[in-house]
Order: sequence, then C-alpha cells, then structure tokens
Amino acid sequence: LVQGHNYYVLIESLGSKQEKDREALEELLADALQSGMIEDAVLAHTESDLQWFWQIREDVHVLASQCQNDQHFDISLPTPDIGRVLEDIIIALYALPEVHLVTTFGHVADGNIHLIVGKTIQSEEIINRINDIIYTPLKALGGSVSAEHGIGLHKKKYLHLCRTPEEIGLMKLLKRSLDPKNILNPGKVL
Repeated sequence: LVQGHNYYVLIESLGSKQEKDREALEELLADALQSGMIEDAVLAHTESDLQWFWQIREDVHVLASQCQNDQHFDISLPTPDIGRVLEDIIIALYALPEVHLVTTFGHVADGNIHLIVGKTIQSEEIINRINDIIYTPLKALGGSVSAEHGIGLHKKKYLHLCRTPEEIGLMKLLKRSLDPKNILNPGKVL
C-alpha cells in the first residue's frame, strides 16, 4: 500500500462464485479509478494478503499505544458528511496545544467512526474540550455520540445531542418497567 493518503477503505467481497466476484470487484475498482473517485487500489491475492489487510483495521492497540493519555470515541455520522466533518474535527483538535495525535478509523458504510485522541495531559478540562469538539456537530447532522459501544458514564451528559427529550423519556420508562429495582447496570445511562 502506498502511504500518505488521507483515507483508506478496506472492502471484502464474498459471494458464491469467487472468480466472477473477483472480476466484478476489479471492474468496480477500475471504474472508480477512471472516474477519479479513488486514487489507488490494491487487491488481496492470497489468504495471507487478506489477513494482512484486516490486521491493519484490527490492530487498534497499536494506534492507542502511540498516544499518551488516549481518549477514545465511537460516533456515527451520515456517510456523505464523514470526510468534511472529520476534517473539521481534526483541525479543531490539533488547534488544542495539548493534542499530539488524532487517529480515525471505522465502518464507513454505516457511518460508524472511531477516533483516538492522544494528549499531553489528562485533565477534566481538556477531556471536556475534546468531547465538545467531537460531539457538538453531531446534533445538527443527526449523528450519534455512540455508534456501537453504548453510552455508559462518559457519554451520559451528551446523550441529549442525539436523542430528543421524548426518546430519553421512553428509555427511562423502559428502564423502570424492565428494572423496577434498578439493579441492572445502576447509574449508567439512566
């Protein structure tokens, strides 16, 4: 893989006719290259190649290990807005003197984006400033503060950015109905 691109997309295509599926993927990539939609493409030719590609995506601990005081995010964005919104977020994050590394990755097809932010200090103030930069744009876009990992304690105060008061009220009603003694995960989201 040539390095230096802003984004890399991993695509795995599986079907019942491996050779025909491979030809279809090659045609799709050729069309995308010709139209300028993508700048380059590399195909896995062996199982080893395939494993190498997916290891890039799965080795999140390598990314986190490059950060001091890492802060992780799991947001969702409308797919057409991902590039623009991430660019704005990354610029705003790097404008903070405490931020030394921002890494993004995710599941682009469903708008699930992860960010790892490395910072030189770990303080409540900088954590909140980073949270505000990442979470605030989500409301206007119809995004979410959690794409797949839940709300927990850290995202609790930002839930209103992606859920209406009525939705939160319904969540509370369901929680009370299913857990009247509040013994299931007490004090987390609701």
